[in-house]
Amino acid sequence: MRRAFVTALVAALALTGCAGAGSPSLPDDDTARREILLRRAWGPEPPDVLERYLAVREQIAPRFRKYETGLTQMALREASSRAMFGKAVLGAALMRKDLDRALEQAGLTFADWERLTILVYGRWLRAVRGTDPPERRVARILQELEVAIARHLENAPPADPDERRALEDRLASVRHQLRFTAPFALLDPERTLAAIDPDTRRWLEEHRERIESLDFGVFDTMAPPRDRPRPAPPAGDTGA
Repeated sequence: MRRAFVTALVAALALTGCAGAGSPSLPDDDTARREILLRRAWGPEPPDVLERYLAVREQIAPRFRKYETGLTQMALREASSRAMFGKAVLGAALMRKDLDRALEQAGLTFADWERLTILVYGRWLRAVRGTDPPERRVARILQELEVAIARHLENAPPADPDERRALEDRLASVRHQLRFTAPFALLDPERTLAAIDPDTRRWLEEHRERIESLDFGVFDTMAPPRDRPRPAPPAGDTGA
């Protein structure tokens, strides 16, 4: 039941391509696009773009605070031990609606949102704080889950094929989430700050108090949805 609600939450928020996927330089595939944005999110970023980005966050912050618990559990996904409820699904849908509207008003795309969130919150803010990033604990939980599920499949695989496939699917989901959590969990503050564009870094330092007030925690570094393989057609079905 919990996994069904998690899936519903991800679908409701739909933090996928949308506004950003149409960019000619970015693929529609969520995973491929995030990998590209992770490589690009170091700056330089014009001050007016950063200002508009923070203005968007200020517009959606009230919605996030109202549904913060559910949205955070959605971001934790496989690492969450709490059940999901319908109110969180509603919050996710409303959050996405607010975000789309705010981005359009600011003249930003969803790809801009993803890139700037990685830069400002996933990297810069976590680096200047100098404390363990929240993703580190998430990564540890995911690593423990990965080992436990892999051992279960190796040493005592379920006899039922459907149960085995479900377990294999969960292992793939854990590994996918870990893959995109690790860059933030293993962040080196000095190297990260040195790699960020100096002018961009100075602007962020000047606006640190405002940036910190708009921190959404692990929600900011949530892994993209995992693309699942399409099921094989029934025997004899040519697809015509």
